[in-house]
Formats: sequence, structure tokens, C-alpha cells
Amino acid sequence: MMGPRCLLFSTFAAGLVVALAFGAGYFVGSQEAAQARSALQTVATPTGSRSAQALQPADVADRFGILWEAWDLIQREYIGRPVDSTRLTYGAIRGMMEALDDPYSIFLDPRTQRLQKASLNGAYEGIGTTIEMKNGQHTVVAPFEGSPAAGAGLRAGDIVLRVDGQGIIGLSMPEAVSLVRGPADTSVQLTILRPGDPAETLDLTIVRKRITTQSVTSEVTDGDVAVIRIRSFSSSTPRQFDAALRRAQSQQTRGIVLDLRDNPGGFLSSAVAVASQFLPTDSVVVIEQLGNGNQQPHRVLRSGRSLDIPVVVLVNKGTASGAEIVAGALADHDRAILVGESTFGKGTVQIPHELSDGSAIRITTARWLTPSRHIIQGVGLTPDVVVTATAEGRTAGEDQALARAQQLLRSPAPASAPAA
Repeated sequence: MMGPRCLLFSTFAAGLVVALAFGAGYFVGSQEAAQARSALQTVATPTGSRSAQALQPADVADRFGILWEAWDLIQREYIGRPVDSTRLTYGAIRGMMEALDDPYSIFLDPRTQRLQKASLNGAYEGIGTTIEMKNGQHTVVAPFEGSPAAGAGLRAGDIVLRVDGQGIIGLSMPEAVSLVRGPADTSVQLTILRPGDPAETLDLTIVRKRITTQSVTSEVTDGDVAVIRIRSFSSSTPRQFDAALRRAQSQQTRGIVLDLRDNPGGFLSSAVAVASQFLPTDSVVVIEQLGNGNQQPHRVLRSGRSLDIPVVVLVNKGTASGAEIVAGALADHDRAILVGESTFGKGTVQIPHELSDGSAIRITTARWLTPSRHIIQGVGLTPDVVVTATAEGRTAGEDQALARAQQLLRSPAPASAPAA
């Protein structure tokens, strides 16, 4: 997910009007479309606001007329009356989002929205992993290093089938995640499908803990290569990354390994700031392609402090979204070699809108393209040097991709770009 913006869409306004109208009970018992239109105009035009016509199409009441009919029939005839109006309202909004047939355009109820906010703030209670929807399946992007999920053996690419025995097919990604999270020191059982030849189904019992994430860590190996790992792109990442670069430069390192493995992304502004450290002024970091085909480039914020030092970027199938933006920008500008595995392929933009009751919707508004206009969504990035992690290597504690990156940087003529 990318950072929030202040954007208003007519479809969003119409959805909000639906929620307000349902919440106020305007349409309970309504029989006529004329009454529906009248009530809609009353709700859509509060004192001091713009006119209803400015907020949504003139015929919005007619378009939603069938919804009011269904609402009225449920309220009058359903055997389980009285019906919870909030539940119906949320169901209607979910239905609108699901009709878009986009796994990333979603509705979040207030509880799920609070959980999402907590994770962005860097601390929450859960198992410590990121889950995204991929090919209609709840797929593990990456377990955090040292987390309960990693300790239990959860891996990037695992597909979550059930949570505590409850099937999650058909649930939105945040709804599934809300089942996984819970109070510290309680356990949750995940039934997962691990792709492979053959594929295998496993039950993992994981004890939840308080998860606190440190965005950037760094070290200098053997005195000459700096290894900087970014776990996610939070609001503090640019500052932490700048400090790591300063430490590396003070030790006169010959190259940098930028480790973006198992990085699920984060704020666009933070990703652009990191890429800017390696690129000259006015370089394009990423291109935002809107639904109408217009393209908006996002450029380097200011010329960085590491324009010449050789760089190798480590990627894997847990490298997603903002991490793919950074890797793609450095590769397209011939500033880095990509080493590891093909990336996740999350290249769409979601704008979050919090609604008046604390619930929220996220709407996909654009796609990301690399500076050379390569598509990220559903495709990902292919590394220049493929190094696949093996089960034997994981068992032995070997990091073959890191070893290859260090070898490239310590070669007689360290490369800062892929060979032509």
C-alpha cells in the first residue's frame, strides 16, 4: 500500500451517500423512487456543502433505486427482523468494492482499519508477516525476520487456506489478516498450501507476540562491503537509511548491498527518497499510469549522497510494491545489479479513504511502471543474476544470494550496472 492522498472521486462520494442514508434510516419503509430521490438529496446536501449535483451524477438516485427496493424488502420481510442496519450498510459497500473485480480495492470495517493503522505505526500484536491477494489466493509475501511466523516455518509464497479451521476463501485480504491477528501470547493455527513439486498442505501453530518493526538495519562485512537491509518503507525509513549510508561512507566501503528481500513495500514517498540517494537530480524513479492512460512521473527528490558507489540489490518473491519500485528504478538507470529471485509483482496504487465511522475503503487508481515503462503488476522484476534459495542452504544458515552479491562487489572491476 502507498501513502494516503487527498483525492475525491464521484463514485466514492456516491458510496458515502449510501452509507449516510442507510445509517440515518431514511429508506426504511420507502416504497417510491421519488421518496428515495428526495431523501438522497437531503442527505447529500448538508448545510454549507456543495450541491448534490456536484457530488455525484444527476441520475444517481435512479441508479441506486434498485438498492433501496432491496433494502426496503429486507427490512419488511426478512424472518430475522430487526436487521442490523450497520451490517447491511457494510455489506452494500463490500458488494460495490467486490463488483470492481480487483483484489486490492477493498472495504475495511472500523476494527480492521484500526489494525491496519497499528501495523503502519510499526507496532501491533500478531504473528509478524505480510499477506497479499495473488491470483485470488491469500499469499504470504514475507514473514518478518525473528517473528513468530518465521520461527514457525512460514515462508514467502505459502498460501493460507484456513485460520483456526475457518476457510478464508472469499474473504478480503484485510478480513483474513484480522483473523490471524490477536492478543499476544495467544495461538493461531494456519493451514497453508506450500507450492512445490509436489505441493504440500501443512498446519502451523503460531503463538502471537507484540510485533515491533525496525525499518533499516546495516552492517559492514569484512571491512569493505556495506549491507543495508530495508524491511519496509515506513515514514522513518528515509532518515534511517540516510544514517546507514553515512556510516558506510565513513568506513570507506567499496560497495553497497541493498537488501530488499521480503520487503512488502510501504509509503511511496519513502521509496522515492531511498532511490533518490543513488540517482542524479531529475531522474525518474517511477511512473504512475492513471486509468485514462495519462502518465505522471515521480522524480528524484534531490540528488543523493551515493551516486557513484557500486550497488547490488537483493530481491526475492517477497519483494513487493515500493521495494519493486526502488529495485526497478536502480536497474533501469543502470545503477545496480539485481541478484536473487523474481519479485512478487505488486504494481498498483491504492488510495485509502477513511469514512466517518472509522471504516475505510481503498481504491486502485493507477499502475506503477518502471522508468523504462516496464509493467510491475502481475509480472514483477527478473534479476540480472538468478540465485534461488535452497532448503539445504536455509538449513545450513547459508545466504547464497548475499555471498554472490559480495563476490560481484569485490571482483577486480566491481560492476555498478548489468552487463550489456
